[in-house]
Amino acid sequence: MLQASGGDYVQYLRASTNALSDGSTGQGSYIAVELQNPTFNSTTGACAAYLAVYQFVNSVNSSSTSSPIKCQTRMTIRSVVFGNSLNVTVNGLVYSYANVSPATGAPGVGGRSMPNGNSIAITKLGAWDNVAPAAVNANTFTTSVYFGPTPGEPGSVMRQWQGAVDNPAGGSNPGDGVGVAYYTITRGTVSGTDTTPQSFTSFDASFYDGTVYQSNTYVYSITPCDFHGNCGATLDDLFVSTGQGTVDGRRTGIHPIGSYWGGAGEQIDLLSGNLNYYLPLIAAVGRSGLKVNFALVYNSQNWRVIVTSIATVPRILGADTGFGFGWQMMLGSVMPVYTGDGLLAFYLFTDATGAQYHLTQNSGGIWSSTESVYVWYNSNQNRLYFRNGTFWVMGCVSAGGEQDAGTLYPTIVEDTNGNQIIITYNGNR
Repeated sequence: MLQASGGDYVQYLRASTNALSDGSTGQGSYIAVELQNPTFNSTTGACAAYLAVYQFVNSVNSSSTSSPIKCQTRMTIRSVVFGNSLNVTVNGLVYSYANVSPATGAPGVGGRSMPNGNSIAITKLGAWDNVAPAAVNANTFTTSVYFGPTPGEPGSVMRQWQGAVDNPAGGSNPGDGVGVAYYTITRGTVSGTDTTPQSFTSFDASFYDGTVYQSNTYVYSITPCDFHGNCGATLDDLFVSTGQGTVDGRRTGIHPIGSYWGGAGEQIDLLSGNLNYYLPLIAAVGRSGLKVNFALVYNSQNWRVIVTSIATVPRILGADTGFGFGWQMMLGSVMPVYTGDGLLAFYLFTDATGAQYHLTQNSGGIWSSTESVYVWYNSNQNRLYFRNGTFWVMGCVSAGGEQDAGTLYPTIVEDTNGNQIIITYNGNR
């Protein structure tokens, strides 16, 4: 729990009984994983810190490393040692270390120079999980392909899938593993002139490939890995055809610049042909006119068939997140989309109607869009802002085994006067 700048927050692994550390020197044997000197920017609210890892063996510093990272008021740091490897997960991003020296010992936590109000709010200890996740379900994919109007420029492929289940048959309950941490993705070419292979790492159940070209058929492979370094079976033969590079005409939801027709709760997009049906359910009302509406929403553009020289490729565009295929119920969501080497490509904002906007413009961790929407996501504060001053705190993350794994949902809606509406979600295994 970080309320102010400063302090060091430590996790100890494989510590001997005589282990003693001040962060750079020590006695005994241990591994120290440290969040060092988190510092808040008073103007932007951004928090920067260092993730440091020290290894001492018989009082000798065998290795040390330090990396700059982002931090926030509430953050989770997860460390696990397996064999000679160490995985440290900071708010869902995995940092891997090899050649871990201390072989045995006990875990622990500690801190140095922590300001008043800062604390390690909760500590959980668990056993090592050595059961691999299940393979990704091949029947849960949604795919979109986009090319701009300029011939010859690269386009993009974005794919989402239901998160893989960790420990599908282990323990007392199916899926009771430590959770899927990341996916490794590789790309090859089965037809066309672009034969350059690609590899990606994604920290949620999606990836973005911005290096595809027209008139190619690509094949992707996806492998899930859990927090303890176990990787499941690889799902192969995921074909994507880029066609002739026409701009994708799919457009779901209600867009502010769109033209729609309908008189019985439906809106038919006169540009894309999408049928949007909106069924109001409940409205939560706060002080001073603060209000959020929840409704069941259906969008018809859920699938497509692409005919290539290799095969007829069905491409699923919709998803079932628990309300039926093509249906959804939410206030809105933000999903991080990752590209090669686990780098963040953009955030995908989906509003309550199912309309999607790409937040691609990044200025110091504040992401906005060039499309017809006036919202911005402050990733430093985990808040989505609107032009009237209202903001959402995106405090809920969809679990790793769900169709929308890794997607952020609002838990607080707050207006400019500080009035709030609190939203909670039921878990789903």
